[in-house]
Amino acid sequence: MHRRHWPAWASLSEFKDLLRLAGPVAVSRSSMMLMALTDTIVLSRNAPSELPFVLNAWFPVGICLGASMGLLHGVSVLTAELSGRGEENETGRIFRRGLLLCLVFGVIGTLALTLTSDIIFRLVGFSGELLQNTSAVTRILGVGLMANMLAFCAANYLEALRRPVLVSFVMYAGVGINLILNLAFVSGWWGFPKMGAEGVAIATSGTRWFIAIVFMFVVWKLSPAFRTSVAGPFGEFQRQLAVGYGMVLSNIAEWGAF
Repeated sequence: MHRRHWPAWASLSEFKDLLRLAGPVAVSRSSMMLMALTDTIVLSRNAPSELPFVLNAWFPVGICLGASMGLLHGVSVLTAELSGRGEENETGRIFRRGLLLCLVFGVIGTLALTLTSDIIFRLVGFSGELLQNTSAVTRILGVGLMANMLAFCAANYLEALRRPVLVSFVMYAGVGINLILNLAFVSGWWGFPKMGAEGVAIATSGTRWFIAIVFMFVVWKLSPAFRTSVAGPFGEFQRQLAVGYGMVLSNIAEWGAF
């Protein structure tokens, strides 16, 4: 009797390895939706008429965030490539380039949201209270834009180094912080004023900065991100950027359509 040989793609050990990586990634990604759900529930119980201010504010913020996520996609791809070749200690330069992109485009995006939010919403026909409050929420959410980028960069980097469980722990710590901040600034617990939609924006931006700071500490302590590494081959930075160009366009289209 001939022994049956399974095709290479049907390897049970590789399926298990894939699930060990994909499971925590799926769990950590769901944390973002859980935070958004928390925002919605807390605001709808305290100031339901202000929900449109938050939802509309995510239009320009989401476009900026989606574009930046595309630019940072190369961090994950090139880190995984080097790590897969046994060159994990050389991945620091990939992360640091991503960090530079976060700082540059974070500043640009924050300034753009701060200075143009009124103009953007006037162009789509907003006026009066809707314009004033949506613009205010947009500016507050813009404060957390760079933090969003830093967290995304660090999460991609750690996942590419096969440390997705760390990412899940940090993200769910953020879920807890987000709930506490919402209860404080939206529900008015512990003597804080009820701030409605602006309170949600403060909770969101505050949570993003908490997550970003924790991620930076984890990356510094548990990865080669900030260790000296050799210079990469010619054109590596351009390739790192080029990986995400398609994602930039698709994210802008998706957020804009939403």
